[in-house]
Amino acid sequence: MTKWEYKVLKRQFAPLKDYYETELDELGKSGWELVSSHTESEEVVEFGKGKIKHFTILHLKRPK
Repeated sequence: MTKWEYKVLKRQFAPLKDYYETELDELGKSGWELVSSHTESEEVVEFGKGKIKHFTILHLKRPK
């Protein structure tokens, strides 16, 4: 039975199609496979003002 190693990355959301391409290519060379992704929003206070920031969460796995 295959044992898996997991990694979760949180990156500031970028709507550009190839924004993560370079990073994912490098991770793929190390055996990581993207399993799923989703976006999250959170309120962040900067300079006394609240603002909503969006993040992409990437879930990866590779055999141990």
